This record gives sequence, C-alpha cells and structure tokens, in this order.
Amino acid sequence: LREWGSELAMAFVLGGEDGIYGSWGHIRKVDSASSLVYSPKYEALIDNILPLPQPNLGADTLLCGGLILTLDPGPGFSDYVWQDASTAATLSATLTGDYSVTVSDSFGCKASDTINVVFVICNNRVNDALKYAVEIFPVPSFEIIHIKTETGEGMLKLFNETGILVFQGNVEAGQSSINLQGYPAGVYLLEITQNGQKSIHRVVKIR
Repeated sequence: LREWGSELAMAFVLGGEDGIYGSWGHIRKVDSASSLVYSPKYEALIDNILPLPQPNLGADTLLCGGLILTLDPGPGFSDYVWQDASTAATLSATLTGDYSVTVSDSFGCKASDTINVVFVICNNRVNDALKYAVEIFPVPSFEIIHIKTETGEGMLKLFNETGILVFQGNVEAGQSSINLQGYPAGVYLLEITQNGQKSIHRVVKIR
C-alpha cells in the first residue's frame, strides 16, 4: 500500500469465474472492522473494473512449407513473452509446432494465447502418359482440400479407408474444393474423372 493524500492507494484482484482484474483503486480508513479479512481496519472503494487482456493469435493454421506466418496477438499491450522467451510484439513462425505468447497490459494484468501451426508439402501433382494433371493441396489438411486441374469440368468421389463412398461432387474448371469439416481424421482416396480419364489421389485429414 502507498499513501495517497488522506487515503491509501492499492492494486487489487477480484476473484470469481470471470477472472476480472481490478484497476488501481483506493481504500479508506474506518473506525470499526470491515469485511476485508486481510485489512480489517480499511474498506475498499472500487474506482473501476478492467477486463483481462485478450491476446488473439488466431485459429490453428495449416500452411505450405517455405511460407512465413507472422504471429501478432493484437495491439495495446505493454509486454510480450513468447514461448522461446523472445519479447518482440510479433513472432515469425517457420516450423511446425505450438506457438504461445503471454501479454501484459499497463496495469500488470496478464493473459496468454496459443496457436498450432503446421507446415506441409502442398504439391501433390500426378501426370500420366496422356499428360493429365491434377494438383491437390494442402496434404495433409485440417478442413479444406483444394483441387486444381489443367482440364475442364468432371466428377470427383471421396472414399474412406474401407472403400465406402463418403462424398461425391463436381470438379469445376480451374480449381475446386472439398470441405472435410466433420469428417473423421484419417486417410481418404480421392477419385477424379475428367475427359474420360481417371486418377486416384491419397488425401490425409488430421484432427
């Protein structure tokens, strides 16, 4: 505690499920014992309540190898400490792994956030004797699989490891996509038919 004119200044923390931190406030002398267990001769007067800092590194991310993801928890923090003990406001992610940051605001309140970043080989290009080409990326994938072709429209079928058809749709000219959200993690076979030619590709869904 420190003297503040005829009163005393203090920093305090309010407990509870919300985890809300109090800002600088003050306490006042009283003649009788108050309800504050740790200071029975003073009562607390709350000036205002501030929320905890809210760093946000974004959702878990899947990127093509060779790219760089700049991690930024957001503005308005006083201090940053990353999982590698660096203290810059941002961090460049180049390797697969978990990245975390703990931030502090001007009142000394702290909060953390974590993101998982996976770098994968994005090219899965298959060419046969007829120079029929298909590119599928990213592999493996969290949710979205993109299919890029050099020919026109066609048909695609997705089978699980036991050979059961789980998805069927059209291949658009240029680039199409399949949303794997809700599908179990595992290995799938993607069959693509265009211009009477068929190719089969191995697709991996993670998480």
